[in-house]
Amino acid sequence: MRILIITIFIILSFNAYGNTKDEQLQKNILEWKFVQGMSVNLHKRGVVHIFENRTLSETRTEYNLITFNITTVRGDTAQCRGVFKTFTIPDDSDIPDLTREFSSAFQINSRGMYAVPETAYQPSIRNIPGFPQTAVSPGSTWSASCEFLFYENDPVFLLITNAHYRYTENETISGKLCARIQFYYTFNENISAQLGLTAGDKLRSIYASNESVLWWDIKKGIPLRQTDSFFEVMIYNSGDRIDYVMHFTNTWDITFPLPDAELADISAGIKKTFDGHPAVQSSWNSNGVHITLGEVLFSHNTHTLTAEAAEILNRIGSVLAKYARYEIVIEGHTDSTGTDAYNVQLSCKRAQEVADSLSKNSGVLKDRIYTSGKGDRVPAGDNSTSEGRKKNRRVEIHLRQSGR
Repeated sequence: MRILIITIFIILSFNAYGNTKDEQLQKNILEWKFVQGMSVNLHKRGVVHIFENRTLSETRTEYNLITFNITTVRGDTAQCRGVFKTFTIPDDSDIPDLTREFSSAFQINSRGMYAVPETAYQPSIRNIPGFPQTAVSPGSTWSASCEFLFYENDPVFLLITNAHYRYTENETISGKLCARIQFYYTFNENISAQLGLTAGDKLRSIYASNESVLWWDIKKGIPLRQTDSFFEVMIYNSGDRIDYVMHFTNTWDITFPLPDAELADISAGIKKTFDGHPAVQSSWNSNGVHITLGEVLFSHNTHTLTAEAAEILNRIGSVLAKYARYEIVIEGHTDSTGTDAYNVQLSCKRAQEVADSLSKNSGVLKDRIYTSGKGDRVPAGDNSTSEGRKKNRRVEIHLRQSGR
């Protein structure tokens, strides 16, 4: 009954949104407009509530960063190289910490239809948004097939359903004329019957419904932002039930690769700013600009920044703020003394301290920065010598080149 009521509510609210006031509004072709070399960056942030047998068991904040670079464009189809990253948000910080990363090559056409290799897990949500082949105006409705790959299930399975769209109105956002599009989809599948699963710990059936609002930049042919409200129920042969209630806000931005000359200038400017300071080193390559901060920035064997570190990071932050639309990664590293668990924890905390300092001093970086604790897994020197261990105790700041 609960599932039926939710489904009816979504469908009624979708259909009752309201009719267009001006049926003579000019029609628009809604489509992706691909440019070779551009990177589409999706920042997905929200809250997930998990119920086990109808009892709330966990509430967590999630952040995902999805970047796909347009490597070639042929006709209306783009060849993409995608990187899909998932993060956790520590209790004591707003800065995401990288937990998983997938890479994939796939295609998208101008209508939003995907072609993904069978062996690829990502993108797991495909053909959303999907657009009609004809011009549309506020009040228009259409449906398009969409796909969902459940790659964390054993075995992996793919569900196909239809998403139902309504072009509700035009809105101007930050000077951009956008189509406001409301859409929803549902599915209710007996997975056991499809996959022949009978064991008690195997998934028996899945129900899900989603309601979203998308703002599409009509002139540029790219998404601007989107909100999602998602409800999912998974029932197992054992009788156990897990419910997921999720609310996400998605924002997109488009970046293009920085010229080598600009990357070189950024690196040279940092070197000049610190004039040979032993704790700050900078370099660049085709993947971006890389800044290494030595252990002198921290009190011994702690993640507490020194007074000197705050001044150094403030000056670095003023440079990075000019490139806040690009990916900025803070990596913590240690030497091999201490246990693996201790080293990973210390490297994570040091990276978080640097990221927190940068984001506080330059607010524009807050939503474009994340951390990764490497422990002693990526040494820069020989851990058998004191000089090598000193090189390994560091934090690296990477201004990632678009699409890398």
